[in-house]
Amino acid sequence: MSDTNKLQVNVSKTKELVFRRLSAHHFTVPPLLPFTEHVVVTKLFGIYISVTFSPAASVEHILYVANQRMYLLSQLKSQGLSRNALHIILTAIVLSVVTYALPFFAGSCQKEIRSYDIAGVTHS
Repeated sequence: MSDTNKLQVNVSKTKELVFRRLSAHHFTVPPLLPFTEHVVVTKLFGIYISVTFSPAASVEHILYVANQRMYLLSQLKSQGLSRNALHIILTAIVLSVVTYALPFFAGSCQKEIRSYDIAGVTHS
């Protein structure tokens, strides 16, 4: 199939992610496939996916990026940029990051969001 589509798999970037339940205390990882690296979290289409489908890694990354971009906005504001321009930049570089993966994690965020202090961008 890959020959007909002229698709080549880059084996140096191949990752193996074995999904499991959170409650699995004695979990046996199957043997590695050749040329693969076993990981517990990986980034796929801009979303961090863990072996337990927990949104924690993605939420932490989103908070990190949003915090950096909010700092940029504060610097632009201190330079005298208008409120209208700041709103446009906020929509483009902050809200787009925050809302990108919300549909994917909407179901599981309700339980884990309690451990995050969104206002302080820290978690307990």
